[in-house]
Amino acid sequence: MRFVDKKFKNNKKQYILQCLLATAALVLILISVDFVLHTAIVASLGATSFIVFTMPHKNRGKARYILGGYMFSVITGGICSIFINLNPNITPGILGAIAVGLCMFLMVVFNAEHPPAAALALGIVIEGFDIKTIIFVFFVSCLLLFVKYLNRRWIIDLV
Repeated sequence: MRFVDKKFKNNKKQYILQCLLATAALVLILISVDFVLHTAIVASLGATSFIVFTMPHKNRGKARYILGGYMFSVITGGICSIFINLNPNITPGILGAIAVGLCMFLMVVFNAEHPPAAALALGIVIEGFDIKTIIFVFFVSCLLLFVKYLNRRWIIDLV
């Protein structure tokens, strides 16, 4: 049984540098913006950075999947958060689950699967729809994709 990826032995430098690149990009982005975000939303961005910098050449690391997935999460999370405002007796957990399920459905139907986007859909329902948060998520996603683009010639797929 192997515990260490077989590609690691020949690509140690790439593994270390790409993880440091993801860390540096997130540090610069997250400390340069004054924001108050909630756990589900921040976690989704952390997971997005993992995908962008460990699978840069696979479909899952491309803009279509990342931005498309987040687009569907905003739509489904926004719609479900409207229902909470219309009827406060509906528990956010139920509508959060519906938002995640609907988001998953739309992502797979339109071939824009980005699992971290499901966390954003849930975060929008639980914490409420906030346009600043949505702009921030798309801004950070675009910046991560831009950093990946600038380094595309030397980064490799680690998974």
